[in-house]
Amino acid sequence: MGSPSTPRASLHVLIVDDNEDATETLSILLEMRNCTTARAHSGEEAIAAFLSDEPDLVLLDLGLPDIDGYAVASRMRSESERPMLVALTGSADDETAAAVRRTGFAYHLVKPVDLVALDGILKRAASARTTASAPDTIA
Repeated sequence: MGSPSTPRASLHVLIVDDNEDATETLSILLEMRNCTTARAHSGEEAIAAFLSDEPDLVLLDLGLPDIDGYAVASRMRSESERPMLVALTGSADDETAAAVRRTGFAYHLVKPVDLVALDGILKRAASARTTASAPDTIA
């Protein structure tokens, strides 16, 4: 487990995963990194939270029970170019990576989440928020 790295500015992160234990664990890790968090366990909850909470970053599981994460991300993107969207998946295959890019995710993290990669994303999200620049997309 990596050491917590505090972003320059506190971020508000929406965590979306149907696995409540995983959501809770990720929330604790983010709060240790000076972030505030909101949680959703379905696509419908995620969209409602997104519209009401205005997060800086969304960590979005693709395998949700009601609406898949791709459709949730597309809906979020239709509402706003902000926030940064990060796909959470159990798969690193080429097909999933290509679908993630096409959908407009900035990053793709494979579960269990690599904490060094997460820290880098938090820094980029904080920087993007303060400079109002668009995030880099994954290659």
